[in-house]
Amino acid sequence: LRWEAATEAPLSAVPSPPPAGSQQVFEPFEVASGKVAESLYGKDEPPLVLLGFRPTEALKPHLNVKPATFLEPSETAAGSTVAARALVESMAAKGRIALARFRRQGAAQLVALLPQRREADPRDPAVTKLPCGFHLVYLPFANAVRKPELPPTLEPGAFSAPQLEATRRLVQHLTLPEGGAQLVAAVPNPASEAHFRAIEQAAFSEGASSALQQVKDGTVPDAAWLGEPSRVQSIGGFIAAFGVAQAVGSGGGGGERAPKRLKASVPTSAAEWSQMQAAGRLAELSATVLKEYLRAEGLTLGGKKDDLVARVSGHIQERALQDLNAPPPLALTGPADGGEPGDGPASAAAERREDTDGQLYTFAEFIEFYGEGKPSEKAWAKAKPQ
Repeated sequence: LRWEAATEAPLSAVPSPPPAGSQQVFEPFEVASGKVAESLYGKDEPPLVLLGFRPTEALKPHLNVKPATFLEPSETAAGSTVAARALVESMAAKGRIALARFRRQGAAQLVALLPQRREADPRDPAVTKLPCGFHLVYLPFANAVRKPELPPTLEPGAFSAPQLEATRRLVQHLTLPEGGAQLVAAVPNPASEAHFRAIEQAAFSEGASSALQQVKDGTVPDAAWLGEPSRVQSIGGFIAAFGVAQAVGSGGGGGERAPKRLKASVPTSAAEWSQMQAAGRLAELSATVLKEYLRAEGLTLGGKKDDLVARVSGHIQERALQDLNAPPPLALTGPADGGEPGDGPASAAAERREDTDGQLYTFAEFIEFYGEGKPSEKAWAKAKPQ
């Protein structure tokens, strides 16, 4: 804090400089606001700042992190277009790319400028086929380059003679016939083919009752071709040579499919809700079901699903605690107690208690006034015995 000498009152809060060698961390909103860039580069720095030149071979394909942007020179200042075209021609002739710092909306990015010469249309030289300019290629930072751990290289000596022979037979028998490459490249999309045939049938008014021509799905393996004895034998020999326990199925993912998880049934009573809460299965219910419970209990419905689960679980626990602390229900008297059915508590058929109005009443009179069930039982429990 900076203090005013006369009044000894703080004038403004000045942040202390970070320790030497420490790394400064900025929040995303600080970077987006542009204040961080202004403090680092200044307010008057242009968006594109040249750092130097490198050979074109230094720009590897894996360094492209997102689609490039094309920059075409314009005459914003006198002579800028001529200077940009001269730079493009010089860089293209010498096989160079430019490295620059590109800043947009406060965030700085390292980029490469790949020159592109103007190419005219062969039929009309006055028409531009490719404009003159730079491809602005976004480059990754050092911490964004991944170095995956590759498995060790397998040497030919790591396989036995039977394994190599089984592999040769497998490749030989599963090699597509002559012209197979063209056949694979010409496989139509089965979904699009079926869609177009349906449109064609509707356009020619063939009627919805006519059967749609069957579309051959070229992405499905040819069972007849793979089922020939020689190919079946080569596949079995390959599996046996490498000790594969189970062949990969035709589902594409390999192995057995995991069993489908059944949806939790919706509780219909307080006991079922308590059982699901005790088993920790409330999260299996949908947010709609949880909100229906909260709406019925008069609780708030806002928040994410985790908040709904916590709110329902807390209410169930609170209700269970209230039921645990509630007084036991009072049984009514019967003929064996020496009174009429419903006349009063079983322990004292003719007992009277003082209600809030100061008068004495039997339990049957409490039921008549408060109604059957818990209201009369609670009133009887609070009444003053005589």
